[in-house]
Amino acid sequence: MVDDIEIVHQIDEEYISDELHNDLDDSDSDFNSKPKYRTFHGEDMCKEFKFQLGMEFRSLKEFKDAILEHAVLNGGLVQMFEEMMEGVEHRLCLRHLYENFKKKFGGGTMIRDLMMAAAKATYEEAWRGKMNELKALNKKAYDWLVAISTKAWCKHAFSFYPSCDVLMNNLSEEFNSTILLARDKPIITMFEWIRTYIMALFATLNKKFSKYNGRVMPKPRKRLDREIQMSGNWLATWASELKFEVTHTIFCDKFIVNLGAYSCTCNFWELVGIPCRHVVAAICMRGDKPEDYVHQYYLRETYAKCYGQTISPINGQNKWYVTNNDTILPPDFKRGPSRPKKLRRRMLEEDENPTKLRRTHTSNRCGRCLQYGHNKRNCPNPLKQPEGGGEQQQQPTTTKSKVINIIFSLIFSLININLNELCCIMQKKGK
Repeated sequence: MVDDIEIVHQIDEEYISDELHNDLDDSDSDFNSKPKYRTFHGEDMCKEFKFQLGMEFRSLKEFKDAILEHAVLNGGLVQMFEEMMEGVEHRLCLRHLYENFKKKFGGGTMIRDLMMAAAKATYEEAWRGKMNELKALNKKAYDWLVAISTKAWCKHAFSFYPSCDVLMNNLSEEFNSTILLARDKPIITMFEWIRTYIMALFATLNKKFSKYNGRVMPKPRKRLDREIQMSGNWLATWASELKFEVTHTIFCDKFIVNLGAYSCTCNFWELVGIPCRHVVAAICMRGDKPEDYVHQYYLRETYAKCYGQTISPINGQNKWYVTNNDTILPPDFKRGPSRPKKLRRRMLEEDENPTKLRRTHTSNRCGRCLQYGHNKRNCPNPLKQPEGGGEQQQQPTTTKSKVINIIFSLIFSLININLNELCCIMQKKGK
């Protein structure tokens, strides 16, 4: 037994060394200070970034964020949609894109306004100007945005086919918040809830639609009215039968408007389907109505075709037809490790309850000295004593106290008048 133990603990002489063996050269004297694997740094993320085997991350969240950002920079879902469904346009939500942008480069009104202005620019020259300003302010932020395809987040690169310039993902947010009560129910119950909701919605929209007599629907009409109001700063010059050169009355900006082709070099008309301020100036010079040049998507007739239908009601489960087939059982229920989440994940700086009135950024007003920043209990201003001593000086009366004093004086005056009349009556009866 002892011999076996000695054999087990016997060490070969070729492995005996004063220091551990390593793959680094002997000339590298600071190998102890260097990590064995490369550490991930968020500022190194770009379109050409490559993950390495053994790369270290500070947390699992950082690893997930890095994978998501790398997918966005290299196409991700956009590339998959282009390969599987040719011609389908995919856009990124500007709000979520800015949140990722803010985590990486910080906030600030200047850098935020430049990014938003670049995304909302309807022609390439305006987009390039805002991006150059951003480049002068923060070169890394410029490189990060340029790596993302402009077709996914810039208006000037959007397709004119859908006549939609929406940059936010509010449609999906509204849908998820609407079906919040039904999405955790069984599949048939959920579909029945959605069908009932849409049936009531169509009925409500038909009732509102029957009372509206305009040609352009209210929301597009509101946007058209804004463009009509802003067209007062533009002057149209007639070039041919349907072509105009529109110039700003103060600046040197010029755009070409072609009413026959329904186009303007600012691209707003083709992108949205509503005449821009340049087109409105040309239309007014021609003597036409701007409503006649609005896309058919926003007209009353199109709205009637979309929402004029009626969803027929159906009977409940108590009126279902009974068959001889086997009863279909629901799937096995599997409870998750924690409470299921219904609300969407909010950003770090987003208020959980934006409708609640907060006491932050407000100041109190003292009822004694009428100054802001403190209350009557913690008033630092002492009451002034009269010169001859005695009682304290009377506190300044507020508007509320003055009104109360006036009311009490009127009440007492009425009481005195009634007492005087009562005394006169008693004296007459005594005589």
